[in-house]
Amino acid sequence: VEMRAAAMNPSHRQPFFGRLSLKQYVAELWGTRTYAPVGSGIDASRAHLLKFSRHYWPPKHQVRDWLESNWDAWDAAPPQWFTPRFIKRITTAAPPEVLPLAVLRELAQKYLSKSQVGGHRGQPETDAGGHQQSSMGSFDSRRWAPQVEEMSRKELVRTETERRASKAFARAKQLWIWMVALAFSYVDLVTTVLVGLQYLDMGTAQGTSGAHVTFAMLGLSLGVQALFAHLSGQGALSTLVAVCGGKPLWDTYHTMFDKPTQGVLTAAAALTITRFMQVVMDSLPQAAAQTFLVAQLDSDDQSWAMVASIVGCIVSIAYLVATTELDADKSLGFRTNFPMVHGYIPSLSAVQEALVLLGILLFVGGILGAKLIALATLAGASAWVAVAWCSAEASALFVLRFFAEGRIWKFHFQGASGLMPTLLMHACIYLGMLAAPFPFLRFPGYCGPLPYSASIIYNLAINPAMVYSGFYLGGNRVVLDTQHVWMSLAIGSGVAVLGMVMMGGVMNAAHRQTFYKPRSLRTLIDTLWEERKLTYMGDETMAVGLDPSRANLIAGFTSDYWVSVNKLRAWLANWDAWEADQPVWFTMKKLDFQNTVVQYAPAEALPRTLLLKILAKAKDSEGNERAAPDATTDLLVAKVEAYRKDTSARERAGRFAKAVLAIRLYIVAIVISYVDLAGDVLVTLTLLQSEITKQNGYVTMGLTSFAQVVQAIISLAMGQGGVAAFAALVGAKPLLDTYNVLSKRPLTCGSKEDHQRAFIATRAEEVALQSLPQGFYQCLVLLQMAQAGDTSSWVQWVSVGGAALSVAFIVTDTDCGLDTGSTFRLDYPLIYGYTPADKRSAWWVLLGTFGFIGGTVVSKWVAIATLATASGSSAAVWLATECVVLLVLRQVVESSWRFHLHGLEAAVPSALVHLMFYIVSVAAPFPILRFPGYLGPSLYCASVCYQTIASPLMLLVAFSMEG
Repeated sequence: VEMRAAAMNPSHRQPFFGRLSLKQYVAELWGTRTYAPVGSGIDASRAHLLKFSRHYWPPKHQVRDWLESNWDAWDAAPPQWFTPRFIKRITTAAPPEVLPLAVLRELAQKYLSKSQVGGHRGQPETDAGGHQQSSMGSFDSRRWAPQVEEMSRKELVRTETERRASKAFARAKQLWIWMVALAFSYVDLVTTVLVGLQYLDMGTAQGTSGAHVTFAMLGLSLGVQALFAHLSGQGALSTLVAVCGGKPLWDTYHTMFDKPTQGVLTAAAALTITRFMQVVMDSLPQAAAQTFLVAQLDSDDQSWAMVASIVGCIVSIAYLVATTELDADKSLGFRTNFPMVHGYIPSLSAVQEALVLLGILLFVGGILGAKLIALATLAGASAWVAVAWCSAEASALFVLRFFAEGRIWKFHFQGASGLMPTLLMHACIYLGMLAAPFPFLRFPGYCGPLPYSASIIYNLAINPAMVYSGFYLGGNRVVLDTQHVWMSLAIGSGVAVLGMVMMGGVMNAAHRQTFYKPRSLRTLIDTLWEERKLTYMGDETMAVGLDPSRANLIAGFTSDYWVSVNKLRAWLANWDAWEADQPVWFTMKKLDFQNTVVQYAPAEALPRTLLLKILAKAKDSEGNERAAPDATTDLLVAKVEAYRKDTSARERAGRFAKAVLAIRLYIVAIVISYVDLAGDVLVTLTLLQSEITKQNGYVTMGLTSFAQVVQAIISLAMGQGGVAAFAALVGAKPLLDTYNVLSKRPLTCGSKEDHQRAFIATRAEEVALQSLPQGFYQCLVLLQMAQAGDTSSWVQWVSVGGAALSVAFIVTDTDCGLDTGSTFRLDYPLIYGYTPADKRSAWWVLLGTFGFIGGTVVSKWVAIATLATASGSSAAVWLATECVVLLVLRQVVESSWRFHLHGLEAAVPSALVHLMFYIVSVAAPFPILRFPGYLGPSLYCASVCYQTIASPLMLLVAFSMEG
């Protein structure tokens, strides 16, 4: 410490021990600093300071006066830092009373207009036929401008407060629904794995067969989810997550936090499809198989987990279907783009909405229960008959869909219209209609209205025939009480009918016909092509007019369902004007309209300009140009068709090569990341080999798992994304961040600065959550083994030494990078800059930091482990007291115990961050902790002095207790 203090710049010694809270520091910078990372001057500096949590902002009147006096000027001539991100930060995070009057009026106009449309959700109004009443509907907030202009500032603040409260309540309700659905998904997954393991433990041929069936269906479900994610363009990472069983969590996260997704599907649509596929490819087959397998087992072999798995499947399926329907039907995107299909759930009455959801729950639960009984009875008599029966039904449904869709058999999503994807999607649709008929499946292109209603009636009517056939073929040898079977079938069918009646009676009357009136997808697209003038685009914006609506239809569906060639040709004739005017939808990356037209539009529908552009760089096998500019249109069409055929094979090969390369990179990244965990794993395995130390091995394993989970939680809270959280769970977060920093093509979204911050945060988390706890615990185990006379392993000593060196190196290297970075020195010159420019002096500072951290961590491990060996309760009380005292002191210094970064200011993240602060300050006091808002200069200095004194005190207490 003396070495470092003597060598550092004298002007920066005070921030190591003086008292300075973050709120005080922000208030000081608010009035004096003129530097900012983006732009220059005091306004740019203040905008940069507002990145902190609003709990640490200057007094409200200062922020209000600054925003109110400058907002109109910034809006008229935006400075460099006045970005949409800054505007969103102000409008969402700033207290309503500090918002400028112009912002309050704009928010009030939107709130008043949307509150009059579709309840509180802002859906466009439709007539009895499901058609939009006007191109703008009630989304035009300008008609509220006169009323808003007359409102006082106090009334505007009250309106904005009400808007935020309403939005928070709706968000909380939606989050609850999503989280319960997610819990059902993973409870179902876990019970499936447990049941499979129980079948294996039976040790019989029947049990082994049951385990193979259970795990095979689980693997098939994950494989189909991954295949669809890849084919629909959701990206390689989404595909990898699906293979690992994390797709429901992935899609739920992107939907909850409004994160963009790859491909043409929105996050909400991807979540809807994932839930549907999870039901039809996992829960349904598992429920049917478990029912059949359990019915054949002796009562002694049946377990509560097997029965719970069946019941859990039924409940989770019914709940997932009901909540998925709620999300889909009330979605602003679906109701805007397809008003003649979506909108059957009432929005203006919570009671009617609840009754419709209850009706869906009863309807699906009854259908599923009755079908499980019928299938189990038939399959118990003859599995081959059951397979043949279902195969015939699937084939009949395929034929019915083929004719209902105008003799088109391909699936309607771009990238998933080939033979195998179409057959897989049809299998999913059939399984859904068999036992979990999502009302969403009535959408043309999936099952369609007429096949949907016909399938429901058929299934209810055919169930008794299946049960009778099962008994006729000898199923009563498996199911002894036939009366219970008939009674259960009647109850299930009755519950399904009750649910149907409840749904039909309470739903919006204008949408009842969408459940039975024939309508093909091509007819729907033809209608939308001519009538729809308000479109919810892929970037979650509203577009007015026919052109963006038609572009959305072209990009969203495969070309087999597009309008006729004549209609398409007449519309694409405007291509030259679009290229000149560059409308938003024409260049929208999410829509990818131009590329879709170039690749999939019939050549005879393309304008001459586009034909020439396609052929401009196209050359034949000898390198000659394919067509001259003065060629006839018919010749250009023929050349384009030939060019497409030639390039399709090369494109497929290129996509395959990219996929192989991406998978290889991900595998290498994960393998290298696990090197960081090798020491902990080896120690765990070493301890598990002995009965005496087996419990210690489990604790070591638990510490490692806890570290990964907390890293994932912090990654999500800091907005690093689902990819980072998933990488943390599998132990790959350190390498992911290192790769993102070094690579020109990072694996996750964000700027270079975002990846750098994530890299630094991960290093701190590694120290606080993994190296420090593991090193301490291994010291404790070594002392306990020595006390008991057991022989320790060299692996344990290497693990402890490696952890100490790792902590010292990570802290030294990280702090050096922060203090010498130009960004931090310019942003916070009072704090950063203690490392001298002279290389020799800088090396002395680094060496001092390394010795300081290394000595502190070793001495603290020895002290705490010795006290814990003498009395574990005394050590726990000592450390808990220190943690609470540090929290109280932070409250005193900062006037708030909450963490200062936006997104981590809630109670749970703040508590986790404080716990990490305490762990680090105990044994590895990063110099960065002296920054106000972390510990601050005075607390950092006091903590280092206290911990230096506390270590020998701990040893004295321990030796006095042990003699």
